[in-house]
Amino acid sequence: MAKKQAKKQPAHKTTTKRVTKKEASEKQKEPSRNGEKTGRDEMTGQFVEGNNFGLGRPKGSRNITTLLREKLEEVDPKCGMRYIDILIQQILQAALIEKNTKIIELIWNYVDGKPPQSLDVTSNGKSFFDELQERQKKFALINENEKKENE
Repeated sequence: MAKKQAKKQPAHKTTTKRVTKKEASEKQKEPSRNGEKTGRDEMTGQFVEGNNFGLGRPKGSRNITTLLREKLEEVDPKCGMRYIDILIQQILQAALIEKNTKIIELIWNYVDGKPPQSLDVTSNGKSFFDELQERQKKFALINENEKKENE
């Protein structure tokens, strides 16, 4: 007779502990301790002194927009023009000479301003909220009728 070979578990597989319903319900009853977990005051919700969670941006650091604007104001040593002037020249060349319609539209929107876009939230000519109120009233009537039938 051949010996039964034990199935080997892969080394990467881990076992997880099953949580009983009782344990889960007890966890839900525990008050949250936001002050301990997030470094915030429980009453005000503000960060407490010495927390490591809300450090924010370091003092003296600059964002990418500031850095780009500063670089664009610098002069290119090869041609003696500012980088911003070179960029504008290349954008206009792509729009006018190469007839790139997307760039033309982009320029037009930045120069003249894009027309405002609105979102029409209506349903059958009524506002969305009026339609919602009507549906809630119908639903309430249906529930009342069902209760009367069940009595």
